Amino acid sequence: MVNNDFVILLLKAYPMLMRKLMHDYQPPADIISLNRSQWRTLFLLHNIEKPSMSQISKFMNMEKGSITTVVDGLIRKGLVNRIQDEKDRRKILLELSKQSEIVIKKGMKAISHHILTKLNSVNDKDADNLYVALKTIFAIAEKL
Repeated sequence: MVNNDFVILLLKAYPMLMRKLMHDYQPPADIISLNRSQWRTLFLLHNIEKPSMSQISKFMNMEKGSITTVVDGLIRKGLVNRIQDEKDRRKILLELSKQSEIVIKKGMKAISHHILTKLNSVNDKDADNLYVALKTIFAIAEKL
């Protein structure tokens, strides 16, 4: 039943899950130093081909000005490039640099290891239930 309690639970679920999984995550020393917003942006750029700043802003649920700051930092580190859209010269798109692919690969490996270690602390039944619940959430979200 969709009601106010449902909405509150929904709004609490994702932040709690991320906090439980990632609150003690420390990237390995051999990976370039990035803040969480920069990591999220890199992973998003890795999964979406040449998005605009507006698209990144929407996906990350952040103001355009905040995204600009994040992207500027990634550009200074040589991980992201701004390019002009060939179809609409007013539009600025983002693309990953060659260097970023190495950083993303190392980052994904480290984060995956961290999350798997966390999930190995729960019993198999709970892990299976979480997996099924996440698949269900994605399936329902696709319909929204």
